[in-house]
Order: sequence, then structure tokens, then C-alpha cells
Amino acid sequence: MISSQTRQRDMSVARTLFMVVATDFCCWFPIGVMGVLSKSGYNIPDDAYAWIMVFVLPVNAAINPFLYTATAIWRKRQREKRRVEMISPNRGHRHQAGAIEMETPMQ
Repeated sequence: MISSQTRQRDMSVARTLFMVVATDFCCWFPIGVMGVLSKSGYNIPDDAYAWIMVFVLPVNAAINPFLYTATAIWRKRQREKRRVEMISPNRGHRHQAGAIEMETPMQ
């Protein structure tokens, strides 16, 4: 049986990979369409190729690092949140953001 943590980690990696594949597809799809059209005999102007190469493909290269960084930050925050929930004495209760809890000695 797969543990809950392993499943959560696998789902997180799957979401990251899905986003990368989706952005890659969106950026490369116009090039594929232009290739199919040109093979079909449709004349595509050279300017169209130039615009795609200059403006669309760099977007793909620029988005990927942000996707990886954003998901890494999100995963780190989730881990910290789970760690705090596990060590919190009032587990299951919501805490005010930024509040510091102090234990008082028993008398």
C-alpha cells in the first residue's frame, strides 16, 4: 500500500509535469500546424516563421523555470504547514497567522 505522503508527492510531481507539458504544447503547437500546412502545399510567409521563432519559443523557455520554482516553493510551504500541524499542541485548531504561542509552566 502506498503511503499518503508518497501519493501526495507523486501528485505534486504529476501536476508540475502536466504544467510543463501543457506550456510546451501551447508554444510548439503553432510550429506543428505551420509544418503540416506547408507540407500540404500551403505557402506560409517567412515572416510568420520569424515571428513564431522570435516571440513564441522564448516564452516557452522563460515559463519553465517559473513553473519549477513556483511548484518548489508551494511544495516547501506545504511541507512546513504539515510539520507545524504535526508538532502543534492544539492540532486541528486554526491558528491566527503570525501568532506566537507560548507554553506556560504548570504550577
